[in-house]
Amino acid sequence: MSIYLIGKTVFELTQKRPEDKRKRQRNDDSSDIEGYLGPWGKFVDEKTVMKPNEDVGINLKSDEPPEKCFLPKKLIHTWTGHTKGVATIKWFPRSGHLILSCGMDSKLKIWEVYNDRRLVRTYSGHKQAVRDACFNNSGTEFLSCAYDRFCKFWDTETGECKARFTSKKVPYCIRFNPDEDKQHLFVAGTSDKKIICWDIRSGEIVHEYDRHLGAVNALEFVDQNRRFVSTSDDKSMRIWEWGIPVDFKYIADPSMHFMPAIKLSPNGKWLACQSMDNKICILMY
Repeated sequence: MSIYLIGKTVFELTQKRPEDKRKRQRNDDSSDIEGYLGPWGKFVDEKTVMKPNEDVGINLKSDEPPEKCFLPKKLIHTWTGHTKGVATIKWFPRSGHLILSCGMDSKLKIWEVYNDRRLVRTYSGHKQAVRDACFNNSGTEFLSCAYDRFCKFWDTETGECKARFTSKKVPYCIRFNPDEDKQHLFVAGTSDKKIICWDIRSGEIVHEYDRHLGAVNALEFVDQNRRFVSTSDDKSMRIWEWGIPVDFKYIADPSMHFMPAIKLSPNGKWLACQSMDNKICILMY
């Protein structure tokens, strides 16, 4: 049996009229180069994937931590869609209502965390496995890096690849500069022992940090984003001043193993490091 809706929407049962159309944002002034929309303006009531749902029973806009925090105890959901393994998963900034997965099938996918937990969008453009990704502060754009030796800059909403960058070496990790006035800059750790900083606006290399003796595996900004930490296959950790291509602190020990992942604690005092001797090392910054 088929059911036909004659209302405006499933929530409005009044009958449609010929003039009932969704209103678009308008700016037909062709002299306004930056703001001109023409017939392509978004719908006034259009909902974007970046806007968190308001019916999940959680205030996703709050900056306050939950009253109770605990370690996960059971599997809630499994997202399936990649045809090969997943290298990295990133939370959508601030709200965390979406996750971005980097697949070994050369694709990136965005998924819902709440409600139907559906696949929202697939980003295709890399030719080999995707190694890492990073959202900008607002989540409107993100960077990805892959074994095809390219870093790509994406529009989260439309799926458009807006720019691509390459040093002809494999990028293993990638990070935006978190400062609002430096969101046009990003760093990538590469297989040729370098950390390269690009300017998205010009597509040019701004800095090269070249002191490691092995491939660079992980990057993390610290000290209110004035510095960043890097780890490498050379089993060392180095701390750099932003914009100064000489490390001011070198951490190494014969007992250290290389660390493919590092993360700063929310209070900025500790670094959690995944060590390849099956340990998680906590370092005081």
